[in-house]
Amino acid sequence: MRRPPPGGRLAAPAAVHLGAPRGWVALCTLAERDLPARLALAARPAIALIGPVFTLPRGLVRLVANLAALPAIRNLLLCGRDPRGVPAREAIRRIWEAGLTPAGYLPGLPGVPPLRNLDRRSLALVRARVRLTDLGPTRRVDRILRAAQSIPRGRGKERRRLPRSLTIRTPAVAPQEHGLDPTGYFVILAPTPDRRICCEHYRRDGTLTRRFLGADAAGLCRAILERRLAGTAEHAAYLGRELQKAEDALRAGLPYSQDDPLRFPRGWPAGRSRVPGSAHPTRQQPGRRRRERRG
Repeated sequence: MRRPPPGGRLAAPAAVHLGAPRGWVALCTLAERDLPARLALAARPAIALIGPVFTLPRGLVRLVANLAALPAIRNLLLCGRDPRGVPAREAIRRIWEAGLTPAGYLPGLPGVPPLRNLDRRSLALVRARVRLTDLGPTRRVDRILRAAQSIPRGRGKERRRLPRSLTIRTPAVAPQEHGLDPTGYFVILAPTPDRRICCEHYRRDGTLTRRFLGADAAGLCRAILERRLAGTAEHAAYLGRELQKAEDALRAGLPYSQDDPLRFPRGWPAGRSRVPGSAHPTRQQPGRRRRERRG
């Protein structure tokens, strides 16, 4: 049910259910947490997308992005109850009727923060292409599905796609191909004797400048970036990937080697979670320093 769409990439794909690839109806269940799954089990060919809106403005930004990514959708049905204290239904109505103010606010809803992350071209595209229908706070699956199936497919100029300038196709690049960083390079060792991650920064001449110790990738990345030791965006992205891989290895009890993929032993259970306290026996190997390959 959750296969990726051919014409775009969904925002927060884990929070939505994808239906028929050529479906022309989307269902927004607002604050109902179990309703999307129930609707997905009995979905009809007309339904392309089912998902909630729990928060504002983030949920509304994701809704518009998902509708813009699926060009076959031309109808949006609202159902379910509003989140407690969040005027999600009214916010969706206002943005369909009047759009946004120049400052990014919803007209008539001053309590909702501005939607600064919402792309104006995507919003214009969705408002012109997608018709909004409010079914009220109903949670009855049969009524919602009947309403969706009663909408004719229809054809017209509204079947426009997301502007090409908003979709960027990236080539495959090896993780270590981040070029030279004038500030130096990093050596990552895991696990240390006290089961932490060690990240050392060296100048280009091989002089050690800092040694960072931590148990999680986020804390190490923040400490390194605060000291501006990653001189390029590519190097910072590389560092984040490697530190997260080291954290995964530490939690799963696997050996870590910089620039190499994690190696899971044969018979490793499918779906084994990477959390502390794994029952799998730790197979530690002496850490060996591997400097980042230079280009």
